[in-house]
Amino acid sequence: MPITQVRGNWRNRLRLIFRGSTLDAYCQQVERCTEIALNCMEIDLHKRPHIVDITIILSKTETHEGFDDPKVWKMSFKELQVITNDFSEEIGKGAFGVVYKGMLKNGEAVAVKKLDHYLANQRKQIESEEHLKNLEHKNIVQLIGYCEETIHVPRSHESKPGEYTLVDMTESLLCYEFLSNGSLEDKMWKANSPELDWKTRHTLIKGICEGLHYLHYGCLDAPIVHRDLKPANILLDDDMVPKLGDFGLSRIVPETQAHITAFAVGSSGYMAPETIGRREITPKADIYSLGVLILEVITGRSPPYIGYSGQCYVDKVREDRNQNSYVASRYPLLEESLHQQVDSWISIGLRCTEELPQRRPTIEHIIHFLEAESSSSLGST
Repeated sequence: MPITQVRGNWRNRLRLIFRGSTLDAYCQQVERCTEIALNCMEIDLHKRPHIVDITIILSKTETHEGFDDPKVWKMSFKELQVITNDFSEEIGKGAFGVVYKGMLKNGEAVAVKKLDHYLANQRKQIESEEHLKNLEHKNIVQLIGYCEETIHVPRSHESKPGEYTLVDMTESLLCYEFLSNGSLEDKMWKANSPELDWKTRHTLIKGICEGLHYLHYGCLDAPIVHRDLKPANILLDDDMVPKLGDFGLSRIVPETQAHITAFAVGSSGYMAPETIGRREITPKADIYSLGVLILEVITGRSPPYIGYSGQCYVDKVREDRNQNSYVASRYPLLEESLHQQVDSWISIGLRCTEELPQRRPTIEHIIHFLEAESSSSLGST
């Protein structure tokens, strides 16, 4: 079997488990081991390597699974404790832990997620978020560092009041860029938040779509299925640029499979019908969540948090859309020339939330619509 075929076969296998720089490192190991095997099979015994040489070569190719990218720092628990002032300023809470604000020595603000101790498998959550280390896009939250460290904490004796013993506890934390404008949920639903005009809402929708397109098609490990798209997981920077965050449920879908199976978890109102009660993950599930999100941004009404499906919500939007005065009543100050733009995006949101996955567009189709919309806008100026 040619060495190129061996390399390709192993890369396909390893891609189901590893990703990014870790995948590349293991593929290099495979290539080096294949070369060693071929050298060991030389007909001329004098050309065969000595076992000492083989050992040295193998030791140089040693690698470890996890964060090997120098762009992502390995941080100590003490360091994160200091920069967050002992985790004193809570700025958010998700399904897997609490997020605190911190300040690096250079004055850069960061967000530090401290994973809950009750999680059955903190390492699995770390690995899910690890996708971020290979993602570089203006609409994806930037991972700065991580920490996995076992520390000793005092625990009191139940039978001996006043006496303590030291027990081991694993702390798992992730450090991200800090985004000053909080989440899209905060902007849309907090009582003191300013009303978002259509131009701002349209820009937010475009950014979210571009971020999802990067996950499904543009990044090294594509397609990555986010699995939990909702306003709370869309963070906003100083310029209101939206960034997809909270990758605790994300999964890489192997190219050789149409879908993978995993626990079908997500947020009520945003989960695709085919994932409820089943363990199927496909990029089309993200498209459904995106559709609900688009409709929510446009209409200013959130889906119900009763049950998991947002289908009743979608049906209500479809019903309202059929009333000719809907756009005018929702955006009374909007230029009439933009009414069609609003209606077009409602149409896209409704197509994204079709019950049958095959009837939903891909994010690539939506990006093509964005490009055509942009070209049309430039042509009319």
